[in-house]
Amino acid sequence: MLIPFVLLEKPWEFLPGVPAEAYIAVVFMAIFPSCFSYLVQQIAIKEIGPARASVFINLVPIFSFVLATLILGETLQPVKILTAALIIAGVCICQLSGNTKEGIIKNGK
Repeated sequence: MLIPFVLLEKPWEFLPGVPAEAYIAVVFMAIFPSCFSYLVQQIAIKEIGPARASVFINLVPIFSFVLATLILGETLQPVKILTAALIIAGVCICQLSGNTKEGIIKNGK
């Protein structure tokens, strides 16, 4: 469906001028962030189960602003630190409450 819009951009005019590093970056993004991270996620879901693994999706914004600070040089604002603390506290609470319920079921108490 998008091919007509791609043709309107006339990629044959600018693609020869794209440096090799750009193609390498696209291949890198296709392999590691896409395929490799998906594989790791599926292994984690298999190991700890979907309910426990889904809690960790909440950590994605933390990794995003930490990497933005380290790689892009963005400023670390107090509201981001507070938000990270709240997210981490929520993940910890979910993990602790999940472990308690599993312990009750396993021990029969």
